Amino acid sequence: MDNLKPAQALNDRQDLGPHQRVPDVEVSKSPITGFLWLEITGKCNLACVHCYADSAPDRSHGSLELEDWKAILQDAAALGIGMVQFIGGEPTLHPHFPELVIFANECGLEIEVYTNLTHVTPDLWQLFEERHVSLAASFYSAEPGVQDAITHRRGSQRRTLQNIKAALERSLPLRVGIVRVLDDQDVTEAERMLRSLGVQHIQLDRVRGIGRGQDFGIAEVSVGELCGSCAAGRAAIDPDGWVYPCVFSRWLQVGNIRDQSLEEILMGKRLGRTRAVLATEFAQREQASLQCDPQVVFCPPKMPCPPQQSCSPNCPPSVGCPPPPMPPGRCPPMA
Repeated sequence: MDNLKPAQALNDRQDLGPHQRVPDVEVSKSPITGFLWLEITGKCNLACVHCYADSAPDRSHGSLELEDWKAILQDAAALGIGMVQFIGGEPTLHPHFPELVIFANECGLEIEVYTNLTHVTPDLWQLFEERHVSLAASFYSAEPGVQDAITHRRGSQRRTLQNIKAALERSLPLRVGIVRVLDDQDVTEAERMLRSLGVQHIQLDRVRGIGRGQDFGIAEVSVGELCGSCAAGRAAIDPDGWVYPCVFSRWLQVGNIRDQSLEEILMGKRLGRTRAVLATEFAQREQASLQCDPQVVFCPPKMPCPPQQSCSPNCPPSVGCPPPPMPPGRCPPMA
């Protein structure tokens, strides 16, 4: 990225795209990070037409091994990071997914799993309950044929609905996002259906022009496709170890776990400069209050819990109250 053309002056209101280098902004170090997206696989049993990660059944789990992910979780706990979200692809397809959830829980981290809810086995339901896992998922249409057309998988709407009901029956914290993809999708009816089932935390979003989302008329990836909340306090790690400010900003690589420690990347000037530039870009938007919701649940949850007031989102994911905290940074020994 250092060989790319310099970005234009920020006051030109030019989006920071993949062919622009992050300008040299004076920062001492990057702000504290409190939330990590862990994109543990690119493999997915669906092939959604708008997928920002270009996930599909023929994708891989990437180059990071089980011990690499455990080391990331261990370092995250040691750095005081409070929550991780396992995401993909479909994270439940990763061969070591249960072990990673258990390890994260034993490290004292809060856990959310972003899943399409079509691949949940009885063992996984037990895991989610025992390890106080929160869930987040996407839903598209009350019409099975419309949702199946978006996911490219027949029967996907039926299975997702079944498991939304199963999660509610188990009282698992659940957030559902509806992404407007097709003109005939009837988002209003989809939301009505979810609320009739008892889903309380629902957010709406548009297609983001990243990955396959560019097929929806987006000429070039730019900061304009970001939700506006990835400038501080969070970071994403992909299956090959690349670190970004968020799961959408995939062209803004700030380091790789295979070359540097998590602490070096998260506290480093490169991430700090990138966050500073993003913060300036976001502040210049005409609509400063854009809804933050990639597939509805990508931003870290931070919300007050009863009796002060009912839990409500402050930029997704934000559903349900967190489980009782475990002592931070006390991960089990790595085998």
